[in-house]
Amino acid sequence: MSFTTLLTLPPPLPLIQMGNLLPITYGGHILALLFVPSSTSQQNKLPHSILGHYLAPTNPRTELQIHRETIRNSRNFETEIVTFRQNETKTAVFIIDRQMKAKSELEYGIAPTQKYTLPDKIKPDEEIYEKSPVYPMFLKVFGSMFRFFHTRTPPESYYATNMFGLLKEEPTHQDHLTTTQKRAAIYYKCKEKLTERYMHHAAVAYILDSALAFMPATFQHQFMDDYSILSTLDVSLHYHTDDFDMNEWVLHECYTERAADGRTYSTGRIFQGEVLIATMIQSCVIRGKQQSKL
Repeated sequence: MSFTTLLTLPPPLPLIQMGNLLPITYGGHILALLFVPSSTSQQNKLPHSILGHYLAPTNPRTELQIHRETIRNSRNFETEIVTFRQNETKTAVFIIDRQMKAKSELEYGIAPTQKYTLPDKIKPDEEIYEKSPVYPMFLKVFGSMFRFFHTRTPPESYYATNMFGLLKEEPTHQDHLTTTQKRAAIYYKCKEKLTERYMHHAAVAYILDSALAFMPATFQHQFMDDYSILSTLDVSLHYHTDDFDMNEWVLHECYTERAADGRTYSTGRIFQGEVLIATMIQSCVIRGKQQSKL
């Protein structure tokens, strides 16, 4: 299966399951489907904002229905409400806003929070991970990223020595930092050449959704099996520019800012070079094994 195969309606079954030990569809797959052209969306307008809530787990093996309603369609902006259902259950709802390409009256942006080794100086993750005895487990949990993207983890990243946190006993060079000071970073590049503009937006969303729900646990040298639930409640995704190319390397840098009251609040950003492309913020639910499920 290729990445563009995912971007069809209705989506082929099974839906992608990744980043969760439970039988739940990967949120990045759900987000990517928002960009598939439809009869109601105006493709001459470019997405800049997605706000949404995951309402119930999406079963990877159950047909997914998508309902779109345009609530604004002006000369410069278009706004849609997109609802996902399985049978009679609403599983997610999003508001996606698009804008006509506009002149940049101001332009500025932050850079990554630290300098990272460039991808051409780093070995591919697959080449490193396949030597590990836990590689089969890694592929089970994170395999779809390797299926669709080249990945390289810079040595400055928290995940440089612990395979996305799967090797939870492995020491890291960030262990002396507080949880909010730690940084996870990975380079991505699509394996398949993307030809349509909406595919590039979908690829950004697919990548940005990764790690934010379970990353706070890995920063404590824990993993998914230490909790009963690590799942996203809501998501805010903003594209800051349309000038990017997912056929080239991008850097995904993420960190967490707060945890309290059974929730975590974390941020992921995509950079191409030093240019900030997109930002995603997620509020996620975290439940210990002794707690009842949602």
